[in-house]
Amino acid sequence: MNNNKGAQPRQTAPTGGARPGRPAVRVRAGLSAAAGLVVILSSGLYGTAQAEVSGQAGQPSASDLATSQWSTRIVAPGVEVRTGTVTHAGAAPVWTIGVQAPATSRLTGAATWADVSSPTWADTTARDLRAKGFEPRVETVRWPDYADTPHGDMGRQVRIGSCAAV
Repeated sequence: MNNNKGAQPRQTAPTGGARPGRPAVRVRAGLSAAAGLVVILSSGLYGTAQAEVSGQAGQPSASDLATSQWSTRIVAPGVEVRTGTVTHAGAAPVWTIGVQAPATSRLTGAATWADVSSPTWADTTARDLRAKGFEPRVETVRWPDYADTPHGDMGRQVRIGSCAAV
């Protein structure tokens, strides 16, 4: 049971723009959530692929084949979540099998699996799969070109086969 004897007074946000009486924690949490959404939403736009804009006479260009549909939802005053779907009529998506490498979790030290590993692991795995009659391919995975992440090659991944996605 809490009768608030000896309790600290509730801290409120400064009145320069915030509503009087609102706790500072709520204002900070709201600003943090808004900043997080801005980072999340803008990160999806940074690495997007560019469609070909020029087509030959009489043929549609790649940008003519792509369509998009967007929706906006207001989740709090001043915070919008925008969702978009971009489709391309000329795309032919496929499924493939990715071979996972054994790894150790950095957080727990427990055994886990990774989609990307060292060149040595990828080459050895591909050689073993070829010996068993498969046709694997080794692909280099690069870090995204962000300013605050590692640069260069992240590692290698091994993939086998493909089939059309329905």
